[in-house]
Amino acid sequence: MNNVKPSVKKAKRFGGSFDVAATVKKAVMLHQAGRFADAEKIYRQVLKAQPDNFDCLHLLGVIHYQRGNHAAAVSQIDAALRVQPNVSDAFNNRGNALRGLNRLDEALASFDRAIALDPGFAESFFNRGVVLQEMNRLDEALASYDRAIALNALHAKAFNNRGNVLKEMKRLDEALASYDRAIALRPDYAEAFNNRGNALKGLMRLDEALASFDHAIALKPGFAEAFNNRGIALEEVNRREEALASYDQAITLNSRYAEAFHNRGNVLKELKRLDKALASHDRAIALKTGYAGAFYSRGMVRLLDGRYGTAWLDYEWRWSVKEFPSRPPKIDAPVWQGEDLTGRRIVVYAEQGMGDVIQFTRYLPLLVRRGAAVTFFSPAGLVRLLRPLDAAIEIISTIDGSEAFDFQCALMSLPHRFGTELSSIPDRIPYLAAEDDLIARWKPLIGEHGFKIGIAWQGNPKGKIDQGRSIPLSEYVPLSGVPGVRLISLQKTHGLDQLATLPQGTVETLGDDFDTGPDAFVDTAAVIAHLDLIITSDTSIAHLAGALGRPTWVALKHVPDWRWLLGREDSPWYPTMRLFRQQTDGDWKLVFAKIAQELGLLAGTAGHPLSADGGQPPSSELPT
Repeated sequence: MNNVKPSVKKAKRFGGSFDVAATVKKAVMLHQAGRFADAEKIYRQVLKAQPDNFDCLHLLGVIHYQRGNHAAAVSQIDAALRVQPNVSDAFNNRGNALRGLNRLDEALASFDRAIALDPGFAESFFNRGVVLQEMNRLDEALASYDRAIALNALHAKAFNNRGNVLKEMKRLDEALASYDRAIALRPDYAEAFNNRGNALKGLMRLDEALASFDHAIALKPGFAEAFNNRGIALEEVNRREEALASYDQAITLNSRYAEAFHNRGNVLKELKRLDKALASHDRAIALKTGYAGAFYSRGMVRLLDGRYGTAWLDYEWRWSVKEFPSRPPKIDAPVWQGEDLTGRRIVVYAEQGMGDVIQFTRYLPLLVRRGAAVTFFSPAGLVRLLRPLDAAIEIISTIDGSEAFDFQCALMSLPHRFGTELSSIPDRIPYLAAEDDLIARWKPLIGEHGFKIGIAWQGNPKGKIDQGRSIPLSEYVPLSGVPGVRLISLQKTHGLDQLATLPQGTVETLGDDFDTGPDAFVDTAAVIAHLDLIITSDTSIAHLAGALGRPTWVALKHVPDWRWLLGREDSPWYPTMRLFRQQTDGDWKLVFAKIAQELGLLAGTAGHPLSADGGQPPSSELPT
């Protein structure tokens, strides 16, 4: 709220009792000293004698605002403006009060009026930027902050807020420069150090981010938000116990800090303290009505723990989470909530990654069995792979807005609609199949000698979800020492550079034409048909091999993605799959020692190397 000086009028006396100008000046001094009750008493005393005193009417409105009574502030300032309708300060303060009421369009109009009356009013340009930012009109907000800075080059808050807008626009280097300018103007500006830390975190300059959060806390020891953000950065560098302590400190400083409880729940999940994680998410939800992120995170904990009955409902909140990677397409049809589908047409749309699509398309034939005409809106690259699902399912990669559907549904909402529990997962395997001509094409190229193991080790490193779950290819090298084993790369795109670091011949590759073209995984599926075993990290290859019903071993990080659950070696989603888990975070050595041991056991007694036809069980009968 702008500190407004009274417009000093010619001194008048009322009944010989007091001088209005001097009295108002005294009240303003009390007001600026924070003695609101004393100032208010004098303002009201003046108004009894002079009901149309603009300064007292206006400054009473300022006191209402400073006390958080925004509605009274607007009403009081409006009364002042009826006396003097062209005072820019009053419109500026009125805009702030309207913003406090979340009446953002009116607030913006009030700031615009202040600027029209005083085009050099830097503070109104700043406040206008704040409102535009809250309205997510980021380009206009940035322009408004830039104008405030042009009018007042020492406006540290404008540089700070400008940085916040640039950060929202993903222009992190520019945001960082803006925060640095704010700090140069105000070296004690704790909020700017906190925001600077967030920009550095976004740039993955995590050590610098932590230093910036620590500086913010040193300047302002009670800065709960900085402790919360520090916790997030500590999680990024796998210092989870320290992150937990930082969230706990944020909550100690602000016991109603819903976001800190949410983040605390996330780190507790990664520490495998699931009951405590759920309690923390419950608290976040209790503190913040409709907290989508906390509902979604609670659902992920419940899914990881196998509590499917309550988990799927929480998981439905994903669409309201700002950072969720998918967005529903525009389809003019109601969302299917479980209604009768006999003779009805439903479109199901894909979401998230290719592995997710492969895993959950198993539900589409269930819709056909309920009498529905089913259309699946798929990523273009998967259309060909998914054709064997069910001849009755129409699979498309583009959708015409004029097409009429009775219902629509997100693919990963189907487990919720079908009431899926651990005991009722649709596990009819295989539900995908490779193409016969491609199987025939790859047969002579793969050959029949040796025990053929397809391997994949790297997901997309750009995705946060890949953190900790991809595996250095070097960890697979000991497997090549098991007699009779052939390691054959199924890897595409990412991680191929690691092949050059291995001794020649350790891992076989499939040539430049392996799965080229627009159709994803069709060659991979055909190659897998010739393999005795697939050993993979948690990538889409695991889902493909599982959906094809092939023997598959998956190496998992200490706390894996929710679909792999905890503490079990099998997967209820894929009956031919076996899971090998890290016992401590980041330790792949023991995982691959166990895998090598199990491969050795398959070889039987010494002197009987693994081979596809050397006295070992057929590949379809490998232990899973």
